Parts: sequence; C-alpha cells; structure tokens
Amino acid sequence: MFEEINHVLGDQLLISYRVCECGCEVYYVHDEGDFFPEEVAVSSSGEPFEDACDDIYTTLKDAINDWCEKMNIEQGEHTDEEMMNFINEYEYDDDDTYFYIRQFTFE
Repeated sequence: MFEEINHVLGDQLLISYRVCECGCEVYYVHDEGDFFPEEVAVSSSGEPFEDACDDIYTTLKDAINDWCEKMNIEQGEHTDEEMMNFINEYEYDDDDTYFYIRQFTFE
C-alpha cells in the first residue's frame, strides 16, 4: 500500500519498514536509509531464556553468542549457519522452551 501511495505521489517518499510475521515465517526489511540494519530476529521462551521474548539482534553472531552463553555451549569450529540450524533444531527438556533465529531478507 505504501508503495502504491508513493507511486501516486511521483515517488517523492522514502519508505522503510520491517515485517516480522513469526507464525508465517516472514522476516523482511525494505530500508531506504539505515533505519533497520539488524540481521536477525529471535523468538524465545522458557528456561534459560526470558518467557515469550522477541528480540532483534544486530548480527547473527550476536544471537548465536547469546544462545551459547545461556546454554553454556561453545560454537567451536561450527560456522554461523551451522550453529543457527543447530539452535533452531535443538530439543530442550521442556516442550515449551525454544530459541528460534530468523534471518531478515533485505530488499
């Protein structure tokens, strides 16, 4: 809708936005400035994480480091991509505990 309004106005506006639709797995950024430089969103709940917390992290590495610190697990030689997949698939003792890292797609 914003883009259509901008077209009607002769593309005079700079429009930036970030979309997080957690249940739909939509993490999208359209940034015409430097308003949304963060790379990832994290949804987490349960111990040792804060309950029902949604956070934005500047880098994937920051999110991984936070998880590793809270879980007392080291990244070792694993790449950030390998760690993100490991963290997203990690099975906790409690079914209500999770820590999902989602990378934003930038336009």
